[in-house]
Amino acid sequence: MEKKRKEYLDGICQPELIPYKEGDKVGFCDRNKKIVIPIKYDWVWSFSEGLACVKLNGKWGFIDGKGEVVIPIKYDEVGVFSEGLALVGLNGKWGFVDKKGKEYFDDTPKKK
Repeated sequence: MEKKRKEYLDGICQPELIPYKEGDKVGFCDRNKKIVIPIKYDWVWSFSEGLACVKLNGKWGFIDGKGEVVIPIKYDEVGVFSEGLALVGLNGKWGFVDKKGKEYFDDTPKKK
């Protein structure tokens, strides 16, 4: 019984990937400080719902746990994922993006 409890606790307590900074660049490592995603980004946010926000050359996008870009690095501002959507800012407009990269911007003209 004790062994099962330990496995269960290890499974829920083990952090996913941890931001790791070296010089002025950031990547991700595991809990043993083994680099998993290359240290090449200007900034990163921790993983949320399986994706992390990354900043490269002044723009933001999202990567998965393997370091693959799943939502293009093109946004001016981003927020972390919550309930399947993340807030994004692009060219002065705000909207949302889902985990597949589909954008939801409200382009409806405002009434005066």
